[in-house]
This record gives sequence, structure tokens and C-alpha cells, in this order.
Amino acid sequence: MKEADMEKEAEIKPAEETVTARETPSAEEVGKVADAAEILDGKGLQEDEAADVDRPDTEKAGSEDESLTAKLEASETALKAANDRYLRTVAELENFKKRTARETDEFRKYANVSLVQKLLPALDNMERAMDSAASPEAGASAIVEGLRLTIADILKVFGEFNVKPVEAEGKKFDPVYHMAVAHEETDAADPDTVIRIFQKGYIMHDRLIRPAMVSVAKAMPVSAEKAGDGEKNMAQDSGPSVGIDIRT
Repeated sequence: MKEADMEKEAEIKPAEETVTARETPSAEEVGKVADAAEILDGKGLQEDEAADVDRPDTEKAGSEDESLTAKLEASETALKAANDRYLRTVAELENFKKRTARETDEFRKYANVSLVQKLLPALDNMERAMDSAASPEAGASAIVEGLRLTIADILKVFGEFNVKPVEAEGKKFDPVYHMAVAHEETDAADPDTVIRIFQKGYIMHDRLIRPAMVSVAKAMPVSAEKAGDGEKNMAQDSGPSVGIDIRT
């Protein structure tokens, strides 16, 4: 029994020695293993770096999304503010148009108030003259005086508004300021000269309000006696006439 056990132990020991010998690598094998490990480590590092490059930066992407969201909100706020300003501007413009139209209408209605106020004294003088004319004691002189005062008041108002009568009598006829309603033959004035005024014309500043209605001088016609004398004088100046007989 002991001998059999001893034989088994002898068989097991060489096997253990073989395993031990196989488990102890050589320096060359160790070097090869180390090189292979470095190569694997290099490949792993490159794969990790590629993964880092390809992997999205979630934090950076998140910050960009927040920035874009903030910009979008700011743009929406600015757009809302601009729209509000536009609506207020349109409303103010409409109010301005209505106010301007109302003021223009009022100005047109009451633009002549000052003129009427200044003409009232002339009307008062006219009414006084009429009252005086109705009185039995009143004479023609009272009426004339009342008319004179009225005309003076009206001309005073015209002067305040820079209204002046058109100069016509004795002036050369001007179709811009004069309206010829008659022509008179006369030797007292040169032809085309205004010799009579039927109705005065008026100018306000540099604008014609009404042309003057006038009569214009025309040259006198030459009489028959004067025409005969003129022909005789022309015949004497020309000398005797020479006749030529062309009969055959």
C-alpha cells in the first residue's frame, strides 16, 4: 500500500515540475507580451480619444441651447415692444389727423372774424347816415358826410389788410390790371391810355382781387378835308408825272 502511494507521488511531481516550467515565461516572451500590451493600450487610447471626439459635449450643447432660448425670448420681447410702439404711433397719427381737420374747419369758419370786426364801424357810420337822411331836418350835406366817413373807414380797413386800389387813370392800358369796357376817340390823350374809370380795381399784397373797368383812348379819325390836303401835299412833293403812250 505504501509503495503504491509512493509511486503515485513520483508520477505527480514530474507533472508539477512541467507545469511550473511552463508557467515561468522567458524574457523574450515577456518582451513580446509587453509590446503586445503597449499596442493594445495604444489602440485603446486612440479608440478612447476618437470616442471623446465623436461624443457630443452635452454640457456645451446644453449651454448653447440655453443661449439660443434666451436670444429667442429677447427677440420676442423686442418684437412685442416694437409692435406696441407701432400701434401707439398709428393711434397718435389718427388723432393728429382728426385734430388737424377740426382745427382747419374752425379756421375756415372764423378766418374773417377780424375783417368783419374792422368793417363794423363803417356799417355803423352808414346806418347813422341813413338815420340822418330820414330826418326832415337833415340836408344833403349830412348824407354826404356820412358817406365820406364810411368810405374812409373802409379804406382804413383795406390798408390794414394791405389792400390797395389799382392805378388806372392816365396810365398805359394793361390787360393784367385793366378791363376795357369802352374806347373813346380823343386828342387829349395818347392812344391806349386809360382816360376814365367806371369801377375801381383792387390788389391785395401782390395778387389782383378785381381788375379796374376802364375806358381807353383811341386816336381820332382823319377827316376828308385833311385827307385831301394830305394827298395834294404828297402830289406836290412828288413832282410832275410822266406819261408813256404804249399804243401801237
